[in-house]
Amino acid sequence: MTLSLVASSFLFTNCVAPSNMTHTQKSAATGAAIGAVGGAIIGKDSGKSLEGALLGGAVGGAAGYAVGTQR
Repeated sequence: MTLSLVASSFLFTNCVAPSNMTHTQKSAATGAAIGAVGGAIIGKDSGKSLEGALLGGAVGGAAGYAVGTQR
C-alpha cells in the first residue's frame, strides 16, 4: 500500500506540474509530495499524521531540490 501511495503522489505531482516549471522545481515538488505521504504514514503509528506529513514534506522538498540541482 505504501508503494502505491508514493507512486500515485509522484504521478499526481508530475501531472499537475505546470509546463513552465524548471526541472529543479518539479524535483522539489515531487520530493515534497512523496515525503508528505511517507511522513503521514510513519506519523500515523504514533498518532501524529499531520506532524509527520509536514516534516516529511519539508525534508522531501529539500531532498528533491538538492537532486534537481545536480542535473
